[in-house]
Amino acid sequence: MIKSLCLLLLLAATLSSARPCSKCGCRPERRREDEPLFPRSIVFNNTGYFSFTVPGHGTQTLVVQLWGGGGGSPCQVNSSAIYTSGGGGGGGYAQATIQLAAGQVLTGFVGSGGFATIHDSIASNGGTSSVTLPSGTLLSATGGHAALGSNTAGITAGGAGGSASLVNHGNVVSHSFFNGQHGSYGVTGSEPNVDGAGGGSPFGGAGGQVSIQNPLNGEAPANPGLAPGGGAGGCIWLGSSLDPSVPGVGGAGAVSISFLE
Repeated sequence: MIKSLCLLLLLAATLSSARPCSKCGCRPERRREDEPLFPRSIVFNNTGYFSFTVPGHGTQTLVVQLWGGGGGSPCQVNSSAIYTSGGGGGGGYAQATIQLAAGQVLTGFVGSGGFATIHDSIASNGGTSSVTLPSGTLLSATGGHAALGSNTAGITAGGAGGSASLVNHGNVVSHSFFNGQHGSYGVTGSEPNVDGAGGGSPFGGAGGQVSIQNPLNGEAPANPGLAPGGGAGGCIWLGSSLDPSVPGVGGAGAVSISFLE
């Protein structure tokens, strides 16, 4: 009688998707209070340092992805001369499958997008994103390079794409790397003047698009790169005060950590 009752309760627990009874007493097992409930993936997209503790029990298999920040693009507006700039380079991309014990701590850094001002012709490269173990840096993805600008006739170069590297081979099951796309060039002193498009970051953000010139003054403000890692688009400045152009800002980098089943 007791055996039959236990079998019926076991069947009911199975049909209700509960865990099966471990003993004849037939109360379904409950999740242990110390058994963590954690998301299957987490993305760090705020620039700066972060820390992450591997949850769970035993050895966990993680997929780590990094994007460097996109390169910036300048736009000089303190001159009456024609000025154009190329597009910033896209941030590099790194991916690795690693195995770490629960409780181990990963630290890292999310690189910022490159920036520029409207008072000079200098822009900055995108920042490098990285992930570090206690034994040292594991992965690194550099930011895209800044574009150049010019108020003399000719071609203005776009920024080169960022790169990526595996620094520490320990705990790594597999890995892959891709360089960011180069920003395209701009053209100054011809009709039409052309600004450059920003380079995209692999599996990440698109580069800033070529700007559409204002029909009133022929100028075009720069389009920002999209996160993660898109390079900034270039600008066109014709010396007018009607519509001050703005410099291009690259998309910020990011770090993603996912758990394999």
